[in-house]
Amino acid sequence: MTIQNLTLLFNDTFSTRVLVSKIAEKMKAYGLWETFVTDSFEEYIDNLVVNTDLELDDNDLFQEEFF
Repeated sequence: MTIQNLTLLFNDTFSTRVLVSKIAEKMKAYGLWETFVTDSFEEYIDNLVVNTDLELDDNDLFQEEFF
């Protein structure tokens, strides 16, 4: 399934509002992207940059956030 569909399913199942980008970075970090997501990670990043007009540094998506 696509990362967007996976995020919708996750949020519906757990009644949360986790962002697609957070789920994507965790899936990639733990090596689970290829197991569960049908679209490529590179395609996801390309679409993210195009659709949000972001100028991402190579490491920006993988920065850990602490609250």
